[in-house]
Amino acid sequence: MRPEGLNLDLRTLEVLGKMRAMMIGLAVAVCGAAVVGCLDFDEQRVRLEHDQENDRLILTVYYSGLYADEEEGDAEAQLESSINDHTVAFFGNWPWAWSIDEIRADLRAPGEEAEEALPPEVREKLLTCFERVEVLDVGFYTDGAGRLCAAQVVVIEQATDTIRLANEVFNQVMLSDFQEEGIRDAWDELVLEAMRRGHIWLRLEGQSLIFSIPMPEEYLREGRGDFIQDLFETAGADEQRIRSLRDLFASPVLVWHEHDMLQVKCGFEGAPSLLVLRPREGEYEPNLLEHVEAQYGLEADALLVRYMIYPDTPAETEAERGAKLMASRLEKADVVRILVRVLRESPSEELWARLQEVPMEPGMLPPELQSAPEGLSDARRLELWEQWLRQQAGVSTGDETDEGAGEGN
Repeated sequence: MRPEGLNLDLRTLEVLGKMRAMMIGLAVAVCGAAVVGCLDFDEQRVRLEHDQENDRLILTVYYSGLYADEEEGDAEAQLESSINDHTVAFFGNWPWAWSIDEIRADLRAPGEEAEEALPPEVREKLLTCFERVEVLDVGFYTDGAGRLCAAQVVVIEQATDTIRLANEVFNQVMLSDFQEEGIRDAWDELVLEAMRRGHIWLRLEGQSLIFSIPMPEEYLREGRGDFIQDLFETAGADEQRIRSLRDLFASPVLVWHEHDMLQVKCGFEGAPSLLVLRPREGEYEPNLLEHVEAQYGLEADALLVRYMIYPDTPAETEAERGAKLMASRLEKADVVRILVRVLRESPSEELWARLQEVPMEPGMLPPELQSAPEGLSDARRLELWEQWLRQQAGVSTGDETDEGAGEGN
């Protein structure tokens, strides 16, 4: 039986910490050590879709609230490097940032140290996996809160076989690690036995991804009550934490334990899903906005609206190809944001018609628009939509000050 909900405890988090350390080890083996970066983002959403007809994974990655941690170094240089190397980050910066072009180059022509770290067979499998990854940087924009944001589309071809190869690589690398480090506890013994049987760490079921982590049942019994109590007592005094919890638990993520396995299912089997990988932390500062606008422009919305209205328009550049894929996969709030922004600059009957056609559930429309009153000017309609967008971004629309929410406006 699979218990509904997200049931993680302190021991589980400790074990997941071990998994994180293993991933860092694999990353270092692939592309060497990396320097902790100073470029960060306040929030992240990822739309997960398995295009089963073409067997490809399509990940639309939203980085909301890009900013520079000025204590760490040169964020502008890291941003340029991230664009040039097609870096994809999940959850946060290093070790969760993967420079796809750099990894491919290192796998094709490894240095002496890297050559020793991975056997040729493993390196060849990894190279095959990364050769099937295409990263399309759509560009930059600002959201309803005025925060600097960026979007990418990541396409993984031959998804089923790529995941099979990734499982083989992970087993081979971890088996080598166990040979060097030895068995430390019961969890290690369980993992080692699972890998010897060719354990499947990641699999596709429909449009969902399922992670399977060997874990003794007793690990899950420790600390759950203390963890839940601490989690919600802390959240009760912190509005920002409550908002983060709401976003996190709204994601289609299911966790259960059976047969000494922790199963983490991300997304729905029958439809694409939007996952909140990093809930809003409220740390955004607009210290990169001016640089990005001058150096790269805020062109993502203009590209997206082009392919929203004219989906058959040819796409030649990387940004155009990414925008064409992304335009048909936008969430409702993003469709509204783009149309409202373009309508502010270039009123168009076609754009107005598209805005009115955005399907909304009851209660989602701004109150004055729900009953479609006669006599509202276009300017007032745009104002109402902009208020709604700020609300969606967690920004107050009244006269009161929403601390930490209005940065970048």
